[in-house]
Amino acid sequence: MMSVRVKRMVLAVLVASLAAGAVAWGFILRPRLLVLRQVANHAASQAEEGRIRDYWQRFGVFPTTLEVAGTGEPLDAWGHRFHYESRGSSFILVSYGKDGQPDGGDYWRLREAGDHPRGWNICGHFNEDEVMSDKGWHRLCGK
Repeated sequence: MMSVRVKRMVLAVLVASLAAGAVAWGFILRPRLLVLRQVANHAASQAEEGRIRDYWQRFGVFPTTLEVAGTGEPLDAWGHRFHYESRGSSFILVSYGKDGQPDGGDYWRLREAGDHPRGWNICGHFNEDEVMSDKGWHRLCGK
């Protein structure tokens, strides 16, 4: 039978191990996984943009829906449907980010502004919308 002192030591080691695991998950592993998901989301957006542009090259207009472009019902890397709008000669493609909620900005105005940020961590938050258009890609930091 274990002594009380040994039981307390075993319990202390288990608690310390759980705490260390939680710290490692929260401060090391999870942020890196989110960055990888954000990179994958940008790649998914670029792939959709490529299909949209292929459609434009074949038919001279941008598709009215992503389904018309033959992409089915595409999801971003966060598991949410892309938001897509076309005005024939222009388009916007939006991933609403990790939370799947629109930031509330005017995507067409963002397209007209021609804001083309550099790098991945523009807004510093994974819930921010990522916007692509016929003029390039944009990042909306509106929340």
